Amino acid sequence: MVDSVPACGKDNSKLDYENWSKEDLITKIRKLECHVEQLRNVIAKRSKQQCLLELEGKRKRDEDDEESNENLSAESAERRVKKSRPFDFSRHSFRHVVLKFLYLGWDYQGLACQEDTNETIEAHLFRALTVTKLIEDRSKSNYNRCGRTDKGVSAFQQVISIDLRSKIVDGQETIDYCNLLNRVLPREIRAVAWAPVLKGFSARFDCIRRTYNYYFPRGGLNLQNMQTAANYLVGEHDFQNLCKQDKDKTTMRRVIKADIVAPDSPDGDSSLDMCKLVIVGQSFVWHQIRCIAAVLILVGKGLEEPEVVLELLNLEKYPK
Repeated sequence: MVDSVPACGKDNSKLDYENWSKEDLITKIRKLECHVEQLRNVIAKRSKQQCLLELEGKRKRDEDDEESNENLSAESAERRVKKSRPFDFSRHSFRHVVLKFLYLGWDYQGLACQEDTNETIEAHLFRALTVTKLIEDRSKSNYNRCGRTDKGVSAFQQVISIDLRSKIVDGQETIDYCNLLNRVLPREIRAVAWAPVLKGFSARFDCIRRTYNYYFPRGGLNLQNMQTAANYLVGEHDFQNLCKQDKDKTTMRRVIKADIVAPDSPDGDSSLDMCKLVIVGQSFVWHQIRCIAAVLILVGKGLEEPEVVLELLNLEKYPK
């Protein structure tokens, strides 16, 4: 059947398909379909080979680029190593300063550094002091703090004394300590002020007084009775029954002032008002403020009389 199909010349338009028989036309169509299928296979094979070649070329280019980048990275790292020379503290002068800072302490484990956690205020503070090259090491910094605060306690006027790197030009300190520290400190810890002091000044031992504010909602508390009880705290007393004791430390402390402060509410004495206990003293014992606040709130609730404070301060009557 195939041999009976008329041959195709160069000018297919001259073929007289109208005079072909049905069988010849079917045979011609089948032959053309086979030819088309062959062409498709050739094209597909060439496309696959081309894709493989392109992929291989791309892989080689990527390898070359990666090798080039590695070389550049190695060169850059080498340059950085050469440039990052150890900071020579011996070439700089230092001055003794007091630094005032504030912190929101509810997400931290207290002020003082601890061995089992880095989430303390001092840990972040000394990291910032070290990163900014303001100190070489804590042990060499002549550091003292005004007072400690416990876990969750905040401070708005905490003060430390410390030796910091200094650069004085024309009698003026050119290092902006607060701005420099605040760039690397957590947002909850902010340095707010600093001042130069004499070399022997200590934020701890030269502190004249310390102030604690303990906030609480008014609720249904009798603030007048709480103030009466707070008045008994003023003076020098042994607060053994109003603190967490430390065997090696005395519990004698002098309270200068103890006040219950309530806001002026436009709607009268609202139970939602935030009041505060303000205690001013020369120093405080461990957990002294929270123990005092707990007793005063019991008085405010009517569960204790104001004179319970006098009872707790009378160690002859209640030695433990």
